[in-house]
Amino acid sequence: MANKEHYEIFLQGPRVWNKWREDNPLIQPDLDGEFIFPFFARKDPNIVLTKGERATSDQNLPFNFSNTSFHKASFESAVFPNANMTNCYLYESDLSSAGFPGADFSGSMIRKAYCSGTDFSNAKFIDCVLNNSTFIGTDFSGAWIEGCNVYGVSAWEVCISDETVQKELFLHRDNFSRKDLKGNSHVAFVDDIALAQFIYFIQQDGGFGKSLKQLNQKSVLLLGKFKDGGLELLRDVADKLRKRNFIPVIFDFNPSENTSIIENVVTMAGLSKFVIANLEGSSVPAELAKITSNFRNPVIAWIHDDKHDSIYAMFQDVIALEHVQYFTYTNSHNLETQLDKALQKTEAYMEELSKHKTVAKGKMDEGRIQE
Repeated sequence: MANKEHYEIFLQGPRVWNKWREDNPLIQPDLDGEFIFPFFARKDPNIVLTKGERATSDQNLPFNFSNTSFHKASFESAVFPNANMTNCYLYESDLSSAGFPGADFSGSMIRKAYCSGTDFSNAKFIDCVLNNSTFIGTDFSGAWIEGCNVYGVSAWEVCISDETVQKELFLHRDNFSRKDLKGNSHVAFVDDIALAQFIYFIQQDGGFGKSLKQLNQKSVLLLGKFKDGGLELLRDVADKLRKRNFIPVIFDFNPSENTSIIENVVTMAGLSKFVIANLEGSSVPAELAKITSNFRNPVIAWIHDDKHDSIYAMFQDVIALEHVQYFTYTNSHNLETQLDKALQKTEAYMEELSKHKTVAKGKMDEGRIQE
């Protein structure tokens, strides 16, 4: 529970609050559990204020919240530009859709906080504990994030700009800040909050590291067309692969702003055991060209027998590669038979490859797999 006297002073606004803080420097304010939204909110939580609007708003004067306890407090949709949030206790606080542009959170405990859609643009996070906090669609553009403990952080679609500084972020299960680390502390340091999340998953026993290994040993990337029955055909192949204890991956989603579909496909191909590509897909030529030039993972190319004469010529250079094989089919039953032959050849090729550690002796397949 918050201290009611402290809360009443807070409600009088930043000028009164800051004067009280100045007159009572030894008091540590307690605003635990308070719902701040009704008093310091955007008129419309969906509207992001411009710098000009912030400068002329009633909230122009920054709050001095240093050393304040906000345990389980809710800042949802409230706006505190340039606030002094140093050494605050924000354990399990809700900062979703709130605005803290230019605020200084240095030294704060921000553990298990929920920060969905929060504006931390140009904010400062130095020596903070961010353990197990959630950042979804959070704006860190222009922010300075240094020396923070990011163990267990969940970061999805965060906004990072060229001006954002990320430095010496580390992973430690305990709620240590950088200054608490001993010389013999074994921690991983990384300069990227999203990469720190990835490293955290890899470190988990039986977790992401195991999944990544399984991805490399069992996953099969399926490429092809998705219209005019193409997706149904890929799903049919996926079902056949599941029966053989493989994990099929059908790649059909939109690229991000920073990466193209081909870049995503090539990355996934590098993580997969091998690739199976229906040559009828319009993007498949470019995808296979990139994949085969970057990786030695086996590729199984296939197409309906009726399309062989019209499409095969486009892929002759790719099909001629050592780690690529090719087959045609006439119907669903025949597709399964042909796929089995291709999988057997692929497994034999990979076993040969593992024995020699470099390249297998001879091409995986001498031309088209016949019925």
